[in-house]
Amino acid sequence: MTLWIDRTLNLVKWPVALISIGNLWFLLQQDIALVLSTFGSSHQHFWLGMVVYLLVWRFFLASRLFGSWFPTLIHELIHALFAILTLHRVTGFSVTWKEGGHMQYVGGEGNWLITIAPYFFPLTTLIALFAETFVELSGMQRSMFLGAVFGFEIIYVWRQIHPKQTDFQKVGMTFVWLFLPSAILFGYGVLLSFLLLGPTGAETFAVKTWSHTVSLMNDILAYGQQLVARL
Repeated sequence: MTLWIDRTLNLVKWPVALISIGNLWFLLQQDIALVLSTFGSSHQHFWLGMVVYLLVWRFFLASRLFGSWFPTLIHELIHALFAILTLHRVTGFSVTWKEGGHMQYVGGEGNWLITIAPYFFPLTTLIALFAETFVELSGMQRSMFLGAVFGFEIIYVWRQIHPKQTDFQKVGMTFVWLFLPSAILFGYGVLLSFLLLGPTGAETFAVKTWSHTVSLMNDILAYGQQLVARL
């Protein structure tokens, strides 16, 4: 089963990349519209929490003194999560303060989703949403807390995207540029919709994206049929 999952994912790797680049402009418009629509007073504490975190990071946490243990932990946890979700068995896991981390798994042949997932999957926020169920927060405190966590997500993604990233070398830079921008815009667009507008907002964002994707695929198929008909 694991081998079948890996081979299926690897088979659709480039079609997924092409669909992703086709969705890029649509997702960018959706994300911008979402942000602009939530700058009102009802969401000001969320955005304030995000700005406060960004300032704290800029003037304090960006220092090498703090290392990168927690971001590295999140990174490796996402690798492990997607390995498990695609039915692999995790056999090794390590995180260091300043020298990165490592996750090892067995079963199947591996797939690109395990490799690229840490760059678009917002695990930190999901953990925060789970943790807040054990802590009583006021509406304002909750909004600021989640805004700060979202600020962490922004820095987390921004800092780990660079040409020397070993994960990018594994999947290929062409694939990264085709797939990752849309994956980030979609993943964090759904997340932001959920945090600001609730489950209905996240569902609406996802449904709109799916509808656009289906329309895009139909256009590609129609164009392909036209090419075949001309031969």
